Amino acid sequence: MKHIGIILLLLASTWAAAQTPTGVLLPDGKEFISWEKPLTFAKTYYVDNRNPKASDSNPGTKDLPFLTIKKAAQVLEPGERVLIMTGVYRERVAPARGGTGPDKIVSYEAAPGANVIVKGSRLVKSGWEPSTGYRPDRFGPPRSKAKVFQRRLDDLDFQGYNPFGMASIMMDRVYLFPTREELDRHLRRRGLVFVDGKRLEQVPLFHLLAQKDDAYWVEQNGLTLHVHLAGDANPAEHEVELAIQEQVFAPRQRELGYIRVKGITFEHGADSFPPPQRALVSTTGGHHWIIEDCTIRHANAIGLDLGYQDWNMTMPELVGYHIVRRNHIDDAGVCGIAGMGVRETLIESNLVENIGWQDVELMWETGGIKLHTTKSCLLRNNVIRHLKHGGAIWL
Repeated sequence: MKHIGIILLLLASTWAAAQTPTGVLLPDGKEFISWEKPLTFAKTYYVDNRNPKASDSNPGTKDLPFLTIKKAAQVLEPGERVLIMTGVYRERVAPARGGTGPDKIVSYEAAPGANVIVKGSRLVKSGWEPSTGYRPDRFGPPRSKAKVFQRRLDDLDFQGYNPFGMASIMMDRVYLFPTREELDRHLRRRGLVFVDGKRLEQVPLFHLLAQKDDAYWVEQNGLTLHVHLAGDANPAEHEVELAIQEQVFAPRQRELGYIRVKGITFEHGADSFPPPQRALVSTTGGHHWIIEDCTIRHANAIGLDLGYQDWNMTMPELVGYHIVRRNHIDDAGVCGIAGMGVRETLIESNLVENIGWQDVELMWETGGIKLHTTKSCLLRNNVIRHLKHGGAIWL
């Protein structure tokens, strides 16, 4: 009986540690208490794309790891995790399933000390040539000496989603009646271009490339890209990355729960302006996610979405209950963290910066943290800075 008493005491102590009161009262007078529990895992898989033995036909052990994270996303079961080794992974990670409770979470983690970067972009080294077919001066005889380069995009595996042929605005937003200047920003293509890690500026007409360094223009069909770099540099001599994925980490199935994402950098999302809120990293209407110690950056529109995405959709019975902490969310065109119908969610100790560079505030969606129909959420100790025409916290 003495041993049983000790075991029960230990269990009670563990539960108490997991349910530590915050000391913060919500508007209804109740204290905000987290659902989180200490985690243990029944099985650990490994991903290492720099290991010469790596293959998605492997068992995913440390000695014989998977090549891609998306392979691990298909095999993980509740109570299991994947450790990801240092590397750049250009893929869309779509978890096939979530966990079943606080003690049976599915976890995606950077291995201790690993630098894991998951990108929605593709490298394009070859195929560049001097631009043809367009005048460098809109009126009169050509006068510009600027060297503009072009590249066909037919060889990219768009998988049915070509953001260079798609406007950023969604059709149900036309009621905004934007001015001509505002409409230009809404009609920008979703595809982003990065050269040596720097995001280029998109211009609406070809001749404007002659007036701007580090800029790009896309032909109407979205299949030819024109770029003008500072010093008339040839893109083939630089690292050019084209963001072609709408999302980088997001389930395809809605409403998955109990998923943890830890210590990973996600970047280069070619998503549309909200709504819907379909971000670079997305819970896809899920619940009970933990997103911690991650970097989420370089999104055309939104860095992270936590809710059911669109007011035209059916709201799930269970949505929210997320924990979002110690993340760095940087360089999102419209919004840093967005959520619709978010409940019982803790957002703390995040750095959210350089948000709203698209300058489309008439969409009413710009902000560091923007949550719709929020209930019983706790936001604390976040640093939100460097916003363009948007609120830091928008509830």
